[in-house]
Amino acid sequence: MNKKVLLLVIITMILSSKVFANTLNTIIIKDDAQILFNENEQPVLKRNTLLVPAKKLLEEFGFEYVENNQSIIGIKDDKILTFPVNQRLIKVNNDFFMTPEENQFINDQLYVPLGTFVELNGHVLKQDTEGQSLTIDTINENNNEIEQSRYVIPKHFVELDGTKYTLEKIEDDLYQITNHYKGITSLEIIGESYEGRPLYVIKLGVPSEKKRPSILIISNIHGREDFSSMLNMKMMDYMLYSFYDTGKWGEYNIKDILTKLDIYLLPVANPDGLNIAHNGIKASRNYDFLKTITNVAGNDAWWKANGRGVDLNRNFDDGNWKIKNAGTDTKWYSSEGFKGESPNSEPETKAIQKFCESVKPLMAVSLHTSGNLFYWADTDTHSKFDGIDTEIMDRMHNLTGYRNMPISTNPKEFGSGFENWFKVRFYRFAFVAELSPMTSQRFIQHPDSKFEALVWNKAKFIAPQLALEALRYKDRFYDVYQGDRLLKTFYSKEKAIECAKKWKNSTIIKNDEIIWNFNSDNEAGETNTL
Repeated sequence: MNKKVLLLVIITMILSSKVFANTLNTIIIKDDAQILFNENEQPVLKRNTLLVPAKKLLEEFGFEYVENNQSIIGIKDDKILTFPVNQRLIKVNNDFFMTPEENQFINDQLYVPLGTFVELNGHVLKQDTEGQSLTIDTINENNNEIEQSRYVIPKHFVELDGTKYTLEKIEDDLYQITNHYKGITSLEIIGESYEGRPLYVIKLGVPSEKKRPSILIISNIHGREDFSSMLNMKMMDYMLYSFYDTGKWGEYNIKDILTKLDIYLLPVANPDGLNIAHNGIKASRNYDFLKTITNVAGNDAWWKANGRGVDLNRNFDDGNWKIKNAGTDTKWYSSEGFKGESPNSEPETKAIQKFCESVKPLMAVSLHTSGNLFYWADTDTHSKFDGIDTEIMDRMHNLTGYRNMPISTNPKEFGSGFENWFKVRFYRFAFVAELSPMTSQRFIQHPDSKFEALVWNKAKFIAPQLALEALRYKDRFYDVYQGDRLLKTFYSKEKAIECAKKWKNSTIIKNDEIIWNFNSDNEAGETNTL
């Protein structure tokens, strides 16, 4: 077997096999053939050392072998390999090579360290000390230089066992995930909550020197709606696992998606509210004030607002804040319903807006938890999207079975949410996904133990589907800028030009290229403000 074929075998085994899931078969590709390890022959990981059945390796690399209860001996040309049982060594002819783990019987098969075997056949297989990745070094026969490839071991981190998925656990999972998947993730804090808790955003995407299109997924903007953060975190977990496993998740090519587009996820937009829902207002840093305001539901577990008693999804200024639920809304700080004393008053609101201004996602979704439905269109913005929003939501309905609600016509009811502000500010599409069936009373949430049945089985592919939608329509985006500031996005060149003519020093950008420029000497009028 030449070195090219040998490398192909090893690489393919690492990439396509589920070597750390002991219930799955392993496939090795060699010369267009497939070799299956059956259930009692699969590679296993022991103390960060990958062990592989000796017979399978010897057969794969063209060795004849004999065995007894003390050892297996492989013979090929003038090379004799001996694997003594229960010893940390391999004998090559008359030389001994130490191994990081013993040759040992597992399921009546003698297993040997893969790394040492590979090294003895002209390659180096490296595994980091934390068991996070495997690296193969190969000597290029043409220039004698070492070529290196690194393969991350896919691993699930988000474990939802029916108990509360707490802020502490979410934060721990975020740090573990970004540490493990260093190559395609980054974690940042975009601001703080009213009580000073960090607002984390994690980015998924293959690093690129060029700015790429992106989407944003927000969850837990309402404290009690923890199904939403559970979905956001688990979708992220599965996308990353799939990227390094087979590259695919269901029908979605995750490797291709994350090569072309960045996915930003804000798992907990309202950490103070989630903390109160899980632990009660006595756990709040603002307890002395919160104990004086109305708890609409009468139970801290159904707390919806932030740590100051403001409903964040009524605090965004989309032009309708002043009339939002005028006369029916809660008039003062409470567990839900109060829109704040002024628009954009809350630190969480401001942080999210600032982040969106910086990243400028092509599309966004806000995850909520009541109704098995989508709120997706209103009379203020529906006409701006030239039918794109309708097409997207038809596919989202087919994907999840969720009902698409009629176009909202009353801004007193639909205004001032994150998705409303996003659409008005950028003319880019955003919608609300309500992830589970209604309960007997609007503020009561389903038990966390029902997440799998009520949410995951229906909604788990929302993230990759939205990513595909952004990639599908990105060539329809005409962005009007003044300087570095994105003014609006349009879906036809004519409408973009019409807008740009109203602004001095404006440009139209399509796919990161300037296609139209208006300077201060042309017909643009006085400088406008949004």
